[in-house]
Amino acid sequence: MQPLLELLRGGIVEATHTGSIAVVDASGKILFAYGDPNKIAFLRSSAKPFQALPFVEHGGVEHFHYAQKELAISCASHETSAMHLQTVRALQQKIGIEERALQCGPHLPGDAAYLRVVIQQNIQPTANFNNCSGKHTSMLAYAKMRGLPLETYLNNDHPIQQEILQTISEMCKIEKDKITLGVDGCSAPNFAMPLYHAALGMARLCDPQDLPAQRADACGKITSAMTAHPEMVSNYGEFDCELMKTAQGKIITKRGAEGFQIIG
Repeated sequence: MQPLLELLRGGIVEATHTGSIAVVDASGKILFAYGDPNKIAFLRSSAKPFQALPFVEHGGVEHFHYAQKELAISCASHETSAMHLQTVRALQQKIGIEERALQCGPHLPGDAAYLRVVIQQNIQPTANFNNCSGKHTSMLAYAKMRGLPLETYLNNDHPIQQEILQTISEMCKIEKDKITLGVDGCSAPNFAMPLYHAALGMARLCDPQDLPAQRADACGKITSAMTAHPEMVSNYGEFDCELMKTAQGKIITKRGAEGFQIIG
């Protein structure tokens, strides 16, 4: 880990933030590194585009007639604004699942306007309020599409989670047994690997020319949805949303907890 940012106050360094960076192209070449490019870290919510990939690759978007914004919120850490809640609820109705099937747990909105509504109206947050509710909704959609149990969709040995792990292994070019599994804040499995492999996976998601046609097409659907509706990926005014808006389709980015950020 190396110093990334110094905060000054009164001409002295008040705080120093350390970290590591790896920049990798789709062929696996390291273009730039700072600190340790092989530092092992959990992707946390930066994994969400990869977690959606098997569902999209096997026709889930067409099966349930997803709109682009619904695919975008499946890759999101949304802030639980009114538009996010409306989108998730409409998606669940389209799929034919109930909110109570989600096992992510609730939390208060990050969106200031809707947080005021929740406080003023004494609304009790439910699972859809979780910033991962779009991801969980699409995991359940994939399980339903395949006729698999919904009650155990977060178990590591559930076929949905096994397929996600296999897909991440293939995209990031790292053996499954070298990926450390943990439990994310929303109770879903999460994945730790060297920064190099996470960056390689993102490069291949954005430049899928060497991938099989079906997977390359799915990558394109995910990146197109995220850049078309960045407000669904986070919220207006948030870093992910504003960077993607500014880049006008040339950049996708997804934040994760504990300072993880993946950009392609």
